[in-house]
Amino acid sequence: MLADGGYDVWMSNVRGNTYSREHEELCPADQQFWQFSYHEMAVYDLPAVIDYALEVSREKALHYVGHSMGTTMTFVLLSMVPEYNDKIKLAVALAPIALWKVQPTIPMTVLMEQNFNFFKGLLDRNNIGELFPQTTTNAKLARAICSDGTITQSACLTLMSALSGHDPYQINSTILPYMFSYFPAGGSAQTLYHYAQNIRTGVFQQYDYGYIQNFKLYSRKRPPVYDVKKITAPFALIYGPNDPLSREANINELARRLQNVVTVEKVPYKYFNHLDFIWAQDASKLLYDRIMELLKRF
Repeated sequence: MLADGGYDVWMSNVRGNTYSREHEELCPADQQFWQFSYHEMAVYDLPAVIDYALEVSREKALHYVGHSMGTTMTFVLLSMVPEYNDKIKLAVALAPIALWKVQPTIPMTVLMEQNFNFFKGLLDRNNIGELFPQTTTNAKLARAICSDGTITQSACLTLMSALSGHDPYQINSTILPYMFSYFPAGGSAQTLYHYAQNIRTGVFQQYDYGYIQNFKLYSRKRPPVYDVKKITAPFALIYGPNDPLSREANINELARRLQNVVTVEKVPYKYFNHLDFIWAQDASKLLYDRIMELLKRF
């Protein structure tokens, strides 16, 4: 829709996934390769993407549409590197993730938050830095158990509901094998730890390495907070009423702190969940048409 509307469209990947695993000195088999979270993606990778798009297009500013962690990265960058606020015409934040006034209700997230030290210790002892990589085995398994006509397809639908909220009407079950062949696509355990820390403390802050390492990196005992009040770029905040991760109370608190919120909107469909932003059958009518309207205003 954006391309058809005359926009240059740049779609980025985050480090560590299937398409972003290159490094000048390290390889994915090295534990050090995975020592990053959404912070590094925000302060190093996202500005590189923005600058490249602006250089090629010869523009001074762009529209940014982010979903979930894509919004987290934007809030981090714009709060820490203020000059990038002038490079954003409008940021459309879909299912924004930043503040945690209330906690998420996804079972896996709750389990991780409540047993953080156990899971982190288990992964660290086994030198596991990567989580949920995309593999040919996953693709074959998805085709075997999630395809139409299989008795196990309902289990795939249940997994989707557990990850993103229950919406029995917007998911096209026929594409499940293809979805699970490419999703998830891998990431660092430290990213998950970072989110878990934020949820546990209720504070949107940099990664907590412990008192000793914090003093070395931050010259203070506790990590610095990401101050979203410093963000001046215009934001449209859009959330789903059935999203267990990006919850309404957190969106409202975020809107209260941001300087330049042009609109806060709830998708007009009561079952709309975290992944419906990407895969809902009626996403165009429920959401994308509205995004196009907002972009035209800026």
